[in-house]
Amino acid sequence: MNEEEWRAQREQALREKQSHENGNEERRAEVQSQLDTLLTRILTPEAKTRLGNVRLVNEEKYLQVAQTLMMLVQQGKIQGKVTDEQLKQLLTQLTPKKDISITRK
Repeated sequence: MNEEEWRAQREQALREKQSHENGNEERRAEVQSQLDTLLTRILTPEAKTRLGNVRLVNEEKYLQVAQTLMMLVQQGKIQGKVTDEQLKQLLTQLTPKKDISITRK
């Protein structure tokens, strides 16, 4: 295999990889759009703002809360819109308690 053939194969592999990654990004964007639509329907504007702030700080916590909210909606445990206070309570419940101990020497 000469250098030109190797470069052509390398370019083809890179193009295939980029098209695959673009497909994944499009799918992620679509799922995120559906999640945002659902959250807008079930959260008050204040709660939506708070959850957006959580997302900026901790994406994992945001996804955990969003998943919990979706589960509660599917189970019928949420009637109406979730207020900021209810979202604060949910965040408190999902946040593990940290045990801080200080030892002096």
